[in-house]
Amino acid sequence: LEQQQIMASPYDHYFTKDPYMAWFMKDMAGLNAHYLPEAFNPRFHTPIESDREILEAEVNMDVLVFGNMYPYRTRIIEQVRNAGIQVNVYGIRNRYFPEKLNDVFRNHKIVGSEKAHKIVGAKINLNCFHYSEIESVNVKYFEINGIGGFQLCDYKTALKDYSPVDPTRYSFSSTKQAIELLRYYLERPEERHQIAEVQRKYFLEHHTYEKRMEYILDTISKSA
Repeated sequence: LEQQQIMASPYDHYFTKDPYMAWFMKDMAGLNAHYLPEAFNPRFHTPIESDREILEAEVNMDVLVFGNMYPYRTRIIEQVRNAGIQVNVYGIRNRYFPEKLNDVFRNHKIVGSEKAHKIVGAKINLNCFHYSEIESVNVKYFEINGIGGFQLCDYKTALKDYSPVDPTRYSFSSTKQAIELLRYYLERPEERHQIAEVQRKYFLEHHTYEKRMEYILDTISKSA
């Protein structure tokens, strides 16, 4: 992207997860570009169908954050921690990770069954997208929902196209709003369990890599 190589390369088809990029590349640059959201693999990110209250008691975690700890994400984590909310951070520490967050950083990358267990067992998964996500969301958004965890994430207009649940119920447009939602849902287990279950079933049906491959092949065959 930095050198605009995508604009100069002779692709037959280009699929991008960002609606803004798809529009710009197709309507402005005249390229054969298509919008293709991220997805999740249910064979690897296995959905967990267990008693959520039991899992939450086992995991004993109010808020889970996992992934690469880039500065924007750590800024939000710090504000959440300073608001008195218990948060556990798993993932990869980067060069700018602040030492003042060492108390919440577990210095461990979660994958596979352990990842699924913690995602469903945590009361809330806090998903802060990279700041360069213009109108799109990350793959973690699909993984958390597909596995069956309850998620709060940054608001993006595209959320309304991914989910049967009103995005305003599980997304935020400021850290202040994120903290308010965290406090709200920590006190309402039945509501967050209900949202998580609706999302799990819907994402398993509509947002797997199998569905994405069907779309890619269908798009290419129609053009041929």
